[in-house]
Amino acid sequence: MRKRSYIISFTVILLSAIVSLGWGLFHSSTDGCSVANVVDDIRAISSEPHSVAHAKEREAVRDYLRSRLTDLGCEPKVYSYLANEALGFRFDMHNVYAEVSPMCDSAATSLMLVAHYDSRYPWLLRGDTAISLGAADNGYGVGVVLETLRLALERRDEWHQGVKILFTDAEEVGMLGMKAAYAHNRELFDRVGLVINVDARGTYGPALLFETSRGNTKLMDLYARSAAYPFTYSLINIVYRYMPNATDFTIVMDSLPGLNFATVADINHYHTSLDNVGNISLRSIGHYCSQIIPVALDYLTDEAYSDKDALKSDVDDICFTVPLLGLFIFSQAGYIVVNVLFLIALIFYLIYEARAARTAPLPIVASFFMQLLASLLLFGVGLALSWGCATLEGLRYKPMGMLVGVGYDNLAMVLSMIVLVAAMIAAVAWRRRIVAVATMLCATLLLMAVLSTALYIFAGENFILLYPTVVALAGVVLWRLSSYRAFLWIAMAAVTLHAFSFLFVLAMSLTVGALALLLFLAFYYIMLLLLLAMCADGE
Repeated sequence: MRKRSYIISFTVILLSAIVSLGWGLFHSSTDGCSVANVVDDIRAISSEPHSVAHAKEREAVRDYLRSRLTDLGCEPKVYSYLANEALGFRFDMHNVYAEVSPMCDSAATSLMLVAHYDSRYPWLLRGDTAISLGAADNGYGVGVVLETLRLALERRDEWHQGVKILFTDAEEVGMLGMKAAYAHNRELFDRVGLVINVDARGTYGPALLFETSRGNTKLMDLYARSAAYPFTYSLINIVYRYMPNATDFTIVMDSLPGLNFATVADINHYHTSLDNVGNISLRSIGHYCSQIIPVALDYLTDEAYSDKDALKSDVDDICFTVPLLGLFIFSQAGYIVVNVLFLIALIFYLIYEARAARTAPLPIVASFFMQLLASLLLFGVGLALSWGCATLEGLRYKPMGMLVGVGYDNLAMVLSMIVLVAAMIAAVAWRRRIVAVATMLCATLLLMAVLSTALYIFAGENFILLYPTVVALAGVVLWRLSSYRAFLWIAMAAVTLHAFSFLFVLAMSLTVGALALLLFLAFYYIMLLLLLAMCADGE
C-alpha cells in the first residue's frame, strides 16, 4: 500500500506542476486572433536596434506603424517633441497616435491601448555593450495592440466606446514619450475610461497582469468576466509600487483606470541581443491576446462603460490566480472574514487532534520552532548563495534585489530547489521515526498560520501562505472525517498548482537575488506536500 500511495502522490504533484507551469500557454490565443500577424509585426520592427541612439532605425519603425494603422483604416498622427536629452543621448521624440469612433455616433468615452516602440539603448553589461533588438520589449506590446485593434474593428458596428492607440517613443530612457504626451497633449487622454498598457520584461512565460491602477475592484470585475486564462497576483501589484521600476502606465495610473501586462521571463534575455525574433514565444503572444482582446472587446461593446468613470473605485480587491482553478477575488472585508474563519477552523482542528490523542501541545511547540529555525536558516543560505553569485560575476549585491548578468541564475535556482527537496525528504523521513506525522502537520499548519497573519498585518495580503494552508487543512479535515485519501491528493494538487506558478513568477521577476525568499517559501510548500503524502500513506 505504501508504494502505491506514494506513486499516486508523486504522480499528482508531477501532473499538477506541469499544468501549473504551462498555465495560459496551452491555449494559443483567443478566437479569431492571429499570432502570425503579431509575429510579422515583430519581425518587421526588430530587424535592427531602434533605441533613442538609433534615429534612422527608429524612424523606419515609426513609418511602419503609421503604415499599419493606415492599412487598418485609421488616420495616424505623429506628435513630435524635439531636442531631448537623457542618459547622455540627444534625440527627437515622436509618438504615433490614432483614434477610431463607433460607427453609430461619437464616443462619450474611449479605450486607450498603449505600447512603446523604442528598444533599449546600448548599455554596459559585464563589461560589454548590450544592444537589444526589441523583439519582445516591446515588439510584443506593439504587435498585440495592432492585433487587438484589428479584431476590434471587425466588430465596430457594436461599439459604444471608441479606441485610442498610442505608440510612445523614448520609454526606455524614462517614459519620456508618455510624459511629453501627458504634459503637452493632454487632449489625447480626454474621455479615456480604460488604459491597457502592453509591455515585456522577458521573452517567454505567461503574460502577467502585474499592475492595476488604485481602486481596482471594478477593473477586476471586468478582467475576471472577460479574460481567458487570467493570470495575476495583486500582491505583486503592491510590491511593484515600492520597486524602482516604471512603465508608461506609471505616468497615468493615478488619474486613469487601467491594466498593465508583461511577460517576466527571463532577465538574461531582457534588454540584450537575446531579445530577438528567434527567441520570441508564440504561446506567450497567444496568452497576451487571450487576456487583452476579450477585455478590450467587452469594454468597447458594453454600454455600461459609456460613463468614463465606470471603472473608477476607491476600493482595492485582493486577487490571485491558481492555474486550472481560476482567478480568486476577495473584497478587503471578505478577505478578513476568510482569515478569521481559517484561524477558528485551525484551532478546532488542533483541539480535535489533541483529543484523538494523535498529538500533544509540547511536541507541536517543539516541531513549530524546529521548522521555523529551519526556514530561517534556509533564508540565510539563500542570501549567501545569491551573494556568492553576485561576487563571482563582479556584480553589485543587494539583498532581495535583481541580479542582472548571472548567466546561470535559473540553473542555480533549479538546482537549489532540487537539493532542498532531496534534503527535506530525507529529514522528514528521519523525523517521522521519532515524531508523529500528525504532530509535524499540526506544527506546520500553525506556523504557516502565524506567518500568514504577520504577513497580512505587514502587507495587507497573505495568500502565498494562507491559500496552501487553507487547502491543506481542508484536505486533512475531510480525510479525517471520511477516511477518503482522495481528499489529500486533491489538496496536494491544489497546493502544487499554486506553488509552482507563484514561485516561477517570483523567480523570474526578482532573479537569483530572490533565492532566499524562494527557499523560505518552498520549505513550507514542500513540507505540506510531504506531510500530506505521508497522511495518504495511512498515518
